[in-house]
Amino acid sequence: MAKQNASSLEIAFMRAWKLLSKDDWPYPKREHQFHPTRKWRFDFAWEAERVAVELEGGVFSFPVTCDFCGRHVYRKNKRTQRMERVYAAMGRHTRGAGVHADADKYNAGAALGWRILRYTAKHLTESPVQMIEQIQALLAEGRRAEVETQAGLFDGHE
Repeated sequence: MAKQNASSLEIAFMRAWKLLSKDDWPYPKREHQFHPTRKWRFDFAWEAERVAVELEGGVFSFPVTCDFCGRHVYRKNKRTQRMERVYAAMGRHTRGAGVHADADKYNAGAALGWRILRYTAKHLTESPVQMIEQIQALLAEGRRAEVETQAGLFDGHE
């Protein structure tokens, strides 16, 4: 399966990582297929540390307004017969089926030992430093665990 072109959110994340991460931190793998039988992919992953980043695009919905008069658009709910305001959602993360599918994917990743961090465009625009620091903290935990495990190999073998 060919990799998709990077979204604007993914490009913003890659720029933030490049600008804000320390030089000794490795770059993540993009579109990492993590599951042995499913085609699920993480947006970004550090495989050795089992840390993944998922970027949740289109999570904010907004009311639809008429292009001519600027008023809110309403529609009749077929089940309740009530008029309700129409909202537009930019992506699958705001719809029930998308949220459900994401939960399946994230739970499967966690069951396989992945630590998954989820970020929105708002994280990238309002708190990119904290986002990068949080990722690096998880990566550092993975590095410490690896060093401690390998250090134990040499105990008693002087």
